[in-house]
Order: sequence, then C-alpha cells, then structure tokens
Amino acid sequence: MNYYNILGVDKSASESDIKKAYRKKAKEYHPDKNGDPEKFKEISEAYDVLGDKTKKQNYDQFGDPKGNPFGGRNPFGGGGGNPFGGGDFADMFNDIFGGRRQQKGQDFRVNMTISFNEAFHGCRKEFSVNGQRLAMNFKAGMFTGQTFRINGKGGTNPYNPDGPRGDVIINVTVIQDSKFVLQGSDIWTELNLDWWDIMIGCKREVETPDGKVLLKIPENTYPGRVLRIVGKGFPIYNTTNRGSLLCRINGKWPKLTEEQLEYVKKIKAK
Repeated sequence: MNYYNILGVDKSASESDIKKAYRKKAKEYHPDKNGDPEKFKEISEAYDVLGDKTKKQNYDQFGDPKGNPFGGRNPFGGGGGNPFGGGDFADMFNDIFGGRRQQKGQDFRVNMTISFNEAFHGCRKEFSVNGQRLAMNFKAGMFTGQTFRINGKGGTNPYNPDGPRGDVIINVTVIQDSKFVLQGSDIWTELNLDWWDIMIGCKREVETPDGKVLLKIPENTYPGRVLRIVGKGFPIYNTTNRGSLLCRINGKWPKLTEEQLEYVKKIKAK
C-alpha cells in the first residue's frame, strides 16, 4: 500500500501539504457524506503514518511503519488506547466525528394520504419503512398537515450502531369529500328546498359523514341562511369533542301556474 499515492502527494511534500491533502480526502470520502468507508480507512491509515515524523521516516526507510524503529509496537498507538494515536490526527478525527457518536440516527419520513372518511372515523395503517413493517392506529379527526412520530424506528447512527435510533415521522394528507367542505372542525353542506318550504318551514333529512340527521327549517327562513347543528361536525383529534354541521339553505324556484301566480299577487297586495 503506497501511502503517498493514497493521499495524492509525493515524498517531498511538506507536513502542511500532507495535512491539507488528508483533510481534502477525508471530507470527500468520510461516511457522513455517503463516501467509501474502505477508502476512508485507507486515507486515515496513510495520514496516521505520513502525518507523524517518526512513522514517516520509518516508512520511507523500511517501506513499512511496523519496522524495527517502532520496536514492534502498533503503528496506530497500541496499548488499547485511542487507535488513531494523539496529536493533530486525533484532533482532526474528533473534529469530523466527535459528537456524532452521541447523535441519534436519521429520521425517516412517510407521506400518508387518506380519504375523508378515514380521517373522520379513524383508521389503521401499515407501512414498510427501510425494510421493516410498521402498523399504527389513528384516531378520528386527522387533518392535512398533521404529523405523527414513531420513536426509535428510524435509522441507526453510522458512527455508533449501538446509539439511539432515529424516528419515523408520518405526514398526513386528507383527500376532501365533494359533498362536504371542511373548515377547521366545522363541516359545511347545502340543502336545496322549494321557496315555499323555506318560507313556511319544514323538516328535512341532511346527509352527514356519519349518517343522515333531521334538520328543522324554521318559518320565514330565507335562501342563503345557514343553520347550525352543534356536535355534528368534524371530530377534534384525541378528544371526545366535535365541531358543528353548518347547512346553507338554497332556494329552488319552480315555474308557477297562472292560478298559483294569482295567489302570489294577492299575497303581495295585502
């Protein structure tokens, strides 16, 4: 193994040039930037030798950092201590990897798209994340932009496999239903009625996400009026509360007969 070729320098390179070459190669190949771990290991080994005057001299003379001038000791520090020795190299190694051993692994993100009905009633979903199968139960009342976190099911720390793992973060998108408009926790819908039913009042069934309800239209109601049914709206997540159902009344104007028009005229004249 030619350490000079690995770092891309020649034998006449200064200590500063060798250090500069190592920094450049280390940043290029270290695992945190998806580099080549084996190549990074070779680069580290080369700098450990060439960055140390005694080891470099021994390597230049014998072609092997384990030659007699070392007395048989481990060229990487030996003795069960820091395998990368001390001094500048150890400081440089700690600069690159230091606190990263204490960090948790990478978080994985999952985009979950659900129907309006699933969001309204709650659902159970299964995921395949990085080769592992995960399942989670979701309560009623989910909304677009909501996030959920599964702790400890993300990636491992590449510098410390035994360290804490990252999380799985689930981002929610709800597909809206064409029959309803969701505004916060309130659900809007519409009811089309003949104008005389609007004026004299009536009772009609109104469709909601969990079935039909009977709505009373009071006398002298007018087109465009909004009637509210409290507690029949969208569930508020992780509570027993719900918003309101807001029903807008729309008028229908059928064509009247001559006789019917005469009645209207008489009403207008009074």
